[in-house]
Amino acid sequence: MRTASLWGKPPTRYYSFLRHVERSFTATRLRVAILGCSDGKFVLPAARRGHSVFAIDVDETALFGGKKTGPTGEVQMIGLVERLLLEGMSDLVNVVHGDFVEHTHTPSKRFHAVFTSGAIQYSRNMKHTMRDMIERVKAYVMKGGYLYADYMLPMEHKYIGRDNYPDKERWASFFEPERWDVIYNRVLPPLFEKAHVDLPVDHYHHWGHLFARRLR
Repeated sequence: MRTASLWGKPPTRYYSFLRHVERSFTATRLRVAILGCSDGKFVLPAARRGHSVFAIDVDETALFGGKKTGPTGEVQMIGLVERLLLEGMSDLVNVVHGDFVEHTHTPSKRFHAVFTSGAIQYSRNMKHTMRDMIERVKAYVMKGGYLYADYMLPMEHKYIGRDNYPDKERWASFFEPERWDVIYNRVLPPLFEKAHVDLPVDHYHHWGHLFARRLR
């Protein structure tokens, strides 16, 4: 059976990212890391394509199920682990309850594709410097592998100037040209989004997208 994330479906650019990485490697089963995976919005689509996925998040409810606040009140989230069981994909996904910045892994466990969406901008990450966070995220990527980061730009005054809300130019500064090929770094116009779980009011987000390949 097919299950659904309470955050909806991934944007088409995510599938374009997966296809790009798939074309770049001869292996049919890639190693994919989703940093800040929540209930699997980006995890299940990669697993359904037959890839081995590392999924990490600090949100226990998103991983293991429980109550969340939604647009119409309290909702039940089945959680990523249960979604994987229902779809018969538990053997393809390693679910970790933890902080992807603090998590330790060996170089042999680096990934062909690393994806993160908005997680760096969470308030809890203000305890880390932006440079430390980006260096930790980059460390997940193998030589020749790819990193795709959806990042949020401040829409409210309280977020302006926060270290974990850098602008497009500062994002690019974290990627040394001798080590990384920044394929693109784009900022889109602010996007209206309907109320959803954990943000149960209509709102706007201002997204940037950075796509880079590790050269060495």
